[in-house]
Amino acid sequence: MIEFADGFAVAQQELKRLWEKAFGDEQTFIETFFETAYAPECCRVAIQDGKLAGMLFWFDCSLASEKIAYIYGVATDPTVQGQGVATELMKNVHSLLQNSGYSGAILVPGSENLFRFYEKRGYAVVGRVSEGVAQASESVRIERVDADTYGQLREKMLPPNAVHQQGRNMAFLDRLADCYCGDGFAAAISKEEPKSCMEYLGDVSKISGLAGALGCGSLPYRQPGQGRAFAMGMGFHGVSFPQDIYFGLAFD
Repeated sequence: MIEFADGFAVAQQELKRLWEKAFGDEQTFIETFFETAYAPECCRVAIQDGKLAGMLFWFDCSLASEKIAYIYGVATDPTVQGQGVATELMKNVHSLLQNSGYSGAILVPGSENLFRFYEKRGYAVVGRVSEGVAQASESVRIERVDADTYGQLREKMLPPNAVHQQGRNMAFLDRLADCYCGDGFAAAISKEEPKSCMEYLGDVSKISGLAGALGCGSLPYRQPGQGRAFAMGMGFHGVSFPQDIYFGLAFD
């Protein structure tokens, strides 16, 4: 029998151990999440036979003034994979979110097979992104800004039907990325080497100049567009997600 609870029911250390077992991330990344983005009330856990069997987290976001949840870090203990833990956990959290006033949920599958997994559980592809690799050219002028400032800038630069992210989203981003702005663009650049652009908004002609300003020979980037399938969504209470939303600031 599986029981469900919020994050208050489980010690953080247990959650961290499951994260490492499920995803293999380095301790620095795991600690960063729990220091900046973790909220026990936005965590759901599955307990089986008295042990932590699964977990997931979510960030509050909005789409067209509707409150939605960005579901993140869905994990099952490897010893119980294939037993339906994740499926039951998703059902439980969907019910919880609906009863808590959310109009839907969005997530970013980490692999092709996970697109199929979530499709079987009611999700559909609702957002795509364009990706590429910019080769460095003559530098453009850039200014380093903090994540809160970047968040304010991106609000003005987001395309229509974009998911809006603030609060803990920006606090987590501040530890994961260095944020820059320039003449007609803004970008979040991963702190990890080799650098990549987690999100580029604005004048696409400046991407190569940004790579030059950062001292990168080349710079992988992600921006709004109709390329790779990226985000999947599920609406609640009869809400339907548009099929062309932009959700590109994912913490993958």
